[in-house]
Amino acid sequence: MENPILKTGTGFSEFCTIMPKKSFSKLITIWSIWLHKPNRRLALILASAVLIFLTLTAALPIDVVGPFDARTHEPVDSVLVKFSPAGAILEPITALSHIIAGAPDMLVAFISIPIWIICIIACTITIIQLYRNHWRLNWPTALRISLGIDFWLLFLALYAMFALLVHIPNFQAVPQDANIVLAELQTHTFGSHDALISARDCLRWHGRRGCSVVAVTDHELLDGGLESASLAESDNSLPAVIPGVEIGFSKLGHVIALAPKEQLAQLPLAERNHRPFPPWFHQHCPQGAALALSYSLNSKKIERFVNMEIDGFSIANDGHPGFPHSLQKEILNTTNKHNLSLVVWTDWHGYTAILRTWTAFHIPDANSLSRNQRAAAVLDILRRRDQSSITPIAIGQMKQVSLARAVFAPFVETVIYALSLSPSRLLAWWVWGIALFVISTWLLYIGIHPGQFIIAVTLTLMGTAVWLKGLKLIIAHISGQAPYSYPLYFGSTALAIGIASVITAILIFLLIFRQIRPFCNKNTSGFSTLTKA
Repeated sequence: MENPILKTGTGFSEFCTIMPKKSFSKLITIWSIWLHKPNRRLALILASAVLIFLTLTAALPIDVVGPFDARTHEPVDSVLVKFSPAGAILEPITALSHIIAGAPDMLVAFISIPIWIICIIACTITIIQLYRNHWRLNWPTALRISLGIDFWLLFLALYAMFALLVHIPNFQAVPQDANIVLAELQTHTFGSHDALISARDCLRWHGRRGCSVVAVTDHELLDGGLESASLAESDNSLPAVIPGVEIGFSKLGHVIALAPKEQLAQLPLAERNHRPFPPWFHQHCPQGAALALSYSLNSKKIERFVNMEIDGFSIANDGHPGFPHSLQKEILNTTNKHNLSLVVWTDWHGYTAILRTWTAFHIPDANSLSRNQRAAAVLDILRRRDQSSITPIAIGQMKQVSLARAVFAPFVETVIYALSLSPSRLLAWWVWGIALFVISTWLLYIGIHPGQFIIAVTLTLMGTAVWLKGLKLIIAHISGQAPYSYPLYFGSTALAIGIASVITAILIFLLIFRQIRPFCNKNTSGFSTLTKA
């Protein structure tokens, strides 16, 4: 008799109706679909191995998330870091970006991991094509190898743009003490020449992260911080803003200057090089604070900053995470010796959405204060250098990594990522895995190659999101919202990659349609017909 499970051309509703009947024999049939071909067996084994590895590793009693005190790497009890449910749902999609962003030195991982991926993809495609051609290289085989590598390079570029531009909710810090105020002390908007985010979107994102006070510190110009402060004053849904500016000195480094709006607006930046900056700044902004960026410092520069009466340093920086341990130790000793403020900040320019730092301020009766009063209290603590009221908080560690860890970043950081998975994020992996298994089985059953179909859908969704983000950046520049040309160039690149990905997806869908038509038109049935899909 004809097996209804093996009958070709059956729709999804009929498939679901047939499945519960004689479930054991149907289950055997479903497994035979996957086990008949070596590539399907390999895919099933690899997927199962990934889920088992993630589950066993996540169950280990090792805390790599924290939150931790960035000075001592001791756990912090006054703040809880949780993961957004919306972000957890999309965990398998954003996993690679979390692996890179969770590395102690994100910039090193961003270079090392793609290199490994490209090399593995190129070697795999080459071996497969040569094997199919009996290990002989001719121009059709070389063309297939080239097209395969080009396709996956496009996919990797698409994913990179997606990770950089599409901000999916992830980590959020929640104070466990009513006297704790979380602040972000260095972030950028379109007012900086290398930023990709508007002031409103920037403030909204930091608000989602749990920050009730945000310092906007665009490069060399006061306008971004002052306009952001006015924006926050007119919209109570946004965090309070401390206006500021990031100023660079060629032989010294970078300084973040924060001050009340009225004082900062009168700061004559054109005169800043006439004398040591911190005293000059404090003369014009007596309620302000000047903090040094630490990633480019050395012993002599630290000493010069101290002699110039700097108010504090940063001990961790999302944008420049690769601090040498010796530099961290020296900054920590210097701030303790001279009673200076020690903070952390994201240095966010709109790239990615995975940010790992918050500065917590202990402010008595913080809940009874207005938004502007909280911002003023944060600035006052920084100006008084009250380090006892400041806790720099980070997820994981930010430090310079060894050469071995840099080279083998894909393997080491994947283990760290697995250790960081919360139950909700791990559950998302299992739900996605089971869902893809069911969908793939149905696709095989009706004669569609599941890999091609899933890749085409992924290209369509990611490509659409990326070209829309790119178009938004282009419009922001044309409308004058983003005065610098960087958003225009970045947006144009994103638009091109997004559209190319969608066109590629359409071609794959057409290929699938051409393959499925003769399959569905056949009058034969049975296992031999099914396994040709």
